[in-house]
Amino acid sequence: MYIYAYIMNEYTKIERQHFLKKIIEEQSVGDQNHLLNELKKHGIVTTQATISRDLQE
Repeated sequence: MYIYAYIMNEYTKIERQHFLKKIIEEQSVGDQNHLLNELKKHGIVTTQATISRDLQE
């Protein structure tokens, strides 16, 4: 069960980072709240802190 949860979390991270890259390439992004709202439109609910870590990677 723990392995399944870990794999799902990793897939979500990869998917989230893919959408972040796509949003940044296609739109003028003013701040991380804009990114949060765009991710939410794609069904990806996360926090500003998570987005900040994703952007550093």
